[in-house]
Amino acid sequence: MSGSDLRRTDTTERLERLGAVVRTGHSASNVPEDGHVVVVSSAVRPDNPEVVEAHRRKIPVIRAPRCWRS
Repeated sequence: MSGSDLRRTDTTERLERLGAVVRTGHSASNVPEDGHVVVVSSAVRPDNPEVVEAHRRKIPVIRAPRCWRS
């Protein structure tokens, strides 16, 4: 699993300890070559470079369920 956020937080650090690859900042290059789905929060806009790249590559983009948020 990999992901990105605008800045490092306790949550991103916890995810890294669990084995996730977390990048700081948003960039089309953050979407892995072997990515199968991009999951975004409601705060992520449609013009986010990772969302745009996912659409370009026909990778599904889904909203995270509210219960995932803490």
